[in-house]
Amino acid sequence: MIGFRDAVMKSILPILCASLDTKFASLPSVVTWAENLVMRIPEPQYWLLELTGSRTTDDALRVLKQKMVDESIRFDDQYGALCVGFWYLRFARGEITYSALEGGVTDDVDAYPFDGFDIEYFHAQFGRFGPPLDPDSELGRILRTYGEQAERSFSYAFSDEILAKERPILESALQG
Repeated sequence: MIGFRDAVMKSILPILCASLDTKFASLPSVVTWAENLVMRIPEPQYWLLELTGSRTTDDALRVLKQKMVDESIRFDDQYGALCVGFWYLRFARGEITYSALEGGVTDDVDAYPFDGFDIEYFHAQFGRFGPPLDPDSELGRILRTYGEQAERSFSYAFSDEILAKERPILESALQG
């Protein structure tokens, strides 16, 4: 049976890492998230303190990815799905081009085992439909679904209300 500590780590760490890895979240937002937790927790773990001191995105990603490895959190299809969703959200917000969306999605589908899809599928879909991305196409619906899931996950991880409700769980999870 998975404990609260493991559940919190397995849900929040991949969200933080994937959102930062795809540049959906900014370094300042992740550092602020960590600083807010450090202020709430009497004895935070070293990795959380290290995250607050991150000066570059690469520094923060190194801390988050190492913590995921330390906690035996896999970079699996769920992580890949978060990344794909965050790429789509960036595209939907007008932050990246169709070409950058295609590059990000296909790189992540290639890098992480992906349930039901492979790199050839996405290459074929991007070549068949784009640009511009038709939101009603099969590819548009798939990306929108991943985007909606990533957005819900991100809102959960960065929500002060959720963090306040789960404070006892987070405190036990983030203490040494």
